[in-house]
Amino acid sequence: MSVHGIRTEGKWQKLLGEVAGDNRIKVRQFDYGHFGIARLLFGPSRKKKIRQFYNYYSTVISDKKLDIDLTDYRKRPSIVAHSLGTYIVANCMLKHRNVKFDKIILCGSILPEDFDWSRLLGRDQVGLVRNECGHKDVWAGIVGHFVAGTGKSGKSGFAFVGGSLKQERFELHEHSDALYRSHIETEWFPFLAKQPTGFQVTNGRDVETRPEFDKMLEAGHAIDLKYYAHLPHFDEVDLPRGLSSTWIEINPDIYTFLLDRADDKLKGYINAMPVDDAVFDRIKTGTEVKDNTIKAADIVPFRSHQHLKIYLMSIGIDPGVLQGVQGLFQEPLEKLLYGFFDKLIWYAVDRKIRVTEFAAVGWTEKGKKLCSIFDMARVAEDAYGHPIYWIDLSNPEILLKKKGLFPALRRLLNTYQELGL
Repeated sequence: MSVHGIRTEGKWQKLLGEVAGDNRIKVRQFDYGHFGIARLLFGPSRKKKIRQFYNYYSTVISDKKLDIDLTDYRKRPSIVAHSLGTYIVANCMLKHRNVKFDKIILCGSILPEDFDWSRLLGRDQVGLVRNECGHKDVWAGIVGHFVAGTGKSGKSGFAFVGGSLKQERFELHEHSDALYRSHIETEWFPFLAKQPTGFQVTNGRDVETRPEFDKMLEAGHAIDLKYYAHLPHFDEVDLPRGLSSTWIEINPDIYTFLLDRADDKLKGYINAMPVDDAVFDRIKTGTEVKDNTIKAADIVPFRSHQHLKIYLMSIGIDPGVLQGVQGLFQEPLEKLLYGFFDKLIWYAVDRKIRVTEFAAVGWTEKGKKLCSIFDMARVAEDAYGHPIYWIDLSNPEILLKKKGLFPALRRLLNTYQELGL
């Protein structure tokens, strides 16, 4: 699909259609007509275009000739958006969770620099995003001063950092310099031709049968053996078979799973368990609490209108899906983290549940780095000398931090604040 900008009929969309035809790809163009600056300044006019795009999208995905299936990651459409089109597409996706794309290309983007892509990634609404930044793009550089909800991401890029967002910078590009056949052929189509991402997040509450859940738990333990077994004292805290099965009898949603839709196998997990105050305090202060000594009676189920303290017990990613040179924030870990925080946001909105504290033990260097990224403070050590990290999520000063706070965590705290939890 494609969406043009203001004060244009989007002639570049026809070029896109021609190049796509040469590659046996079908293109559908959202042509909303000439849209002047005066209408751009008027909020209801922008909202009207978002509604029109949503209707257009619904029509396209229901076209049987296109063989689109949003439940199949290999059959989702991709989209290219320019200027106001970037605003229309992104805001439509924020409003409607059923709007999903495989890949998104943004050029001349007028979205704000702090746009939180973790929300759309965590809700499985997009696989990969390519943002093209034109350093000479005057329009993208000034629009944020007079149009609410816009910014200069098409000039300076997004503040968001992650492997699922590719930011390509063009030093001499102005607002529309990407809209030529050569650029479309050499820059856009190699990106669009990448294999769709197969990673999908599944929450524990959504696993339908006990045998299926037990299979995932076994696969998770196999990842532990690959990832952690070499660590000193691992055998002293390794979970005995069957213990985690007793935990999920109390609260299955302590688990967030990462599946590869290509083979339907588990590739990662997060175990984040709400525990009672006494156990949480023992973990936080370094009093002897091994993971394999936590009992089902220590787990707290999710119930409406409650405050919880969560022990971030472990995060495991199958080493086979990691790329050695891509650093900590690779797509599998991103998907897991964004899915986990989206789950907590769902509990806040749907059940009025607030998490007040996190605690974690840093066994690996990557784990310690994650705790730092979550703005957790080092408060103690466990019996083996591993640092214990903690954060008070009810502290209003956290949101005063202008930069560096993990975007999904910031969104969670903003949600609590908006709901008055």
